[in-house]
Amino acid sequence: MTNGYVQFCEALAVDNDQEYFWLKAAMEVAAFRCGGTLEDLEGIVSEYQLRETGRPLKDYINKDEVAALFKIFEEPYLGFEIEGDRGERTVHLSGSDAHQAAGLVQLFLKRFKPNLYWKLECGFYVEDFGGLAVFVTADQIQTYDTNQWLTEKAEEFRKASTV
Repeated sequence: MTNGYVQFCEALAVDNDQEYFWLKAAMEVAAFRCGGTLEDLEGIVSEYQLRETGRPLKDYINKDEVAALFKIFEEPYLGFEIEGDRGERTVHLSGSDAHQAAGLVQLFLKRFKPNLYWKLECGFYVEDFGGLAVFVTADQIQTYDTNQWLTEKAEEFRKASTV
């Protein structure tokens, strides 16, 4: 029986301030997304300033990206966080919602690195027997559930042994 608390921590390469501040702005949008409408969120993006720069979020993130983030973060919680300081060449995404993280990274890849990919491996708590792998490109997100794979293998074995 799984408790559903996937845990992960993966690095993401950040090459410049533009990429770094885009990620920071996207996380602010995600945090404000919890409740409210898309129109509310667009208003916040126009007015709210990024702490590190004092510039509005709209200077970093466009309206289409705001709409995409609105869909990615439809759950009323932020299931992961980004750690890393300006000037570092990687940030770390960690938490419990690999699907939210994958959606955010896909937007990042679309905007900044369309020819690259990002991968994520995570596992359930020790007592839960399972894990998840996620492969993200600018065009698609693929997931692989180890628990599902094990169930399929057990079924294949069961069918083969009854023949």
